Amino acid sequence: MNDSKTKTDDADNRSRFVVLYHEFPAGHACKSHWDLMLEQGDSLETYAICEPLEHGETVEAKRLPNHRKAYLDYEGPVSDDRGSVTRVMKGEYFSLESENSEEKHQQLVLNFDGKRWKLKIEETEMKLLISVSEF
Repeated sequence: MNDSKTKTDDADNRSRFVVLYHEFPAGHACKSHWDLMLEQGDSLETYAICEPLEHGETVEAKRLPNHRKAYLDYEGPVSDDRGSVTRVMKGEYFSLESENSEEKHQQLVLNFDGKRWKLKIEETEMKLLISVSEF
């Protein structure tokens, strides 16, 4: 049984998401990573993660500034010699509403390639964690 209830699981309330592998050139100050990008109005809420999202895993993440919605469909070079991005995963998501209003995490359901994963994005004092499980 699901411990959360859906805000809404209809097509009108779903948003798009993408996971891009951001590969930086050799010798660049930044390390290559995956970007989880969630459509939020006119921009993409963005998280950098050092490991790929895998079912049953929890990975550390870093909140980045919002990105342009163009990245939902873009693959290729990034401006200012910041490497390139390659799409790894793309689909739709919707938010789950927690029954406990004091919880300090966000839960989402990702729909992609015939799969449904539940993502829990939790911010602690020291780090941001993203957990992946079946929905």
